[in-house]
Amino acid sequence: MRLLVVALAVALCSVAMASKEKKSYDGDFLFDEEDDWKEKKEKPIVKTWIWDPESGLCSALACRSNEMCLLEDAFTAVCVSRTELKTNG
Repeated sequence: MRLLVVALAVALCSVAMASKEKKSYDGDFLFDEEDDWKEKKEKPIVKTWIWDPESGLCSALACRSNEMCLLEDAFTAVCVSRTELKTNG
């Protein structure tokens, strides 16, 4: 019985000592492949706008001279530059 208690105490001490040791970092890690990233890359979102100069939403906005007031949806009006209109169609 004493032998079992001693063996159990030795096992607990060795586990405690092992857990206190610093874990070494070997510095080995993997990079994601660039090709996988390119495949996962989503296509750019094509924006759709509605031009309604009579809208009450556009009357509340004061757009610059190189911008137009356009509606994104029924509740959102934005000032969009003419260059962005050309790039997004």
